[in-house]
Formats: sequence, C-alpha cells, structure tokens
Amino acid sequence: PLLVTRTFTSALALRPCEEAFSVLAEAGLDIEQSLIAFRTIVAYILGFVMMESAGFLGGVGEDRPPAELLELGLPRLAEVTSHLASRDIDADFDKGLRAIEQGTVAVLLRGRRRP
Repeated sequence: PLLVTRTFTSALALRPCEEAFSVLAEAGLDIEQSLIAFRTIVAYILGFVMMESAGFLGGVGEDRPPAELLELGLPRLAEVTSHLASRDIDADFDKGLRAIEQGTVAVLLRGRRRP
C-alpha cells in the first residue's frame, strides 16, 4: 500500500523512473509512447506486488481443495490449484514483466508506423 499511496519526489526515488524513460527512448519510443509504456509496466509491477502481498489467490490451494472448487462451479480454479504450490514467484514475475515490456513496446512502435 505504501507504494501506491506515496508520491515519488526525491531524486533518489525518481532515478529509476529516469532510467526507465531512457531505456524506452533507446527502444525508439517517443515521449507519448514512453508515458504509456512506463505506466503499463509500473502498473504490472505494482499490481503483482500488491496481489502477492495480499495473498490474492489465498482462497485456492491448500486451504480449499480442488473438489470444493468444483462443487462451487469453479473448474478452472480447481485446475490451477495444483500448480500454485510449486510456483517460483520470482520467475513468474520476470516472465510476466518481459511479456508486458515486449508487448507494450511492440504495440506502440507498430502503431507509430501506421500510414
């Protein structure tokens, strides 16, 4: 919650933002595209952190077996349950972040090249 309720005002807090905008510019994005990409990437990061810290899928897994989820009419969650316990959260985060970064940059660059 602190991450989303506090503004970045110090030079130290703003430095990663500066670096991110530099990387986006080097990728070929203009200012408008960089803002969209930056917000999208930051939203993913903050959302992932908040979801993990809150135990977003806490109602699935060891506390609620797949059979119970099936009874509740939640077959997809029942299927996911067996995959939750062995997750490498860091690897999941990295894969998701790469997908967001690459997809966002590609979409924005592709949109710029339209006639």
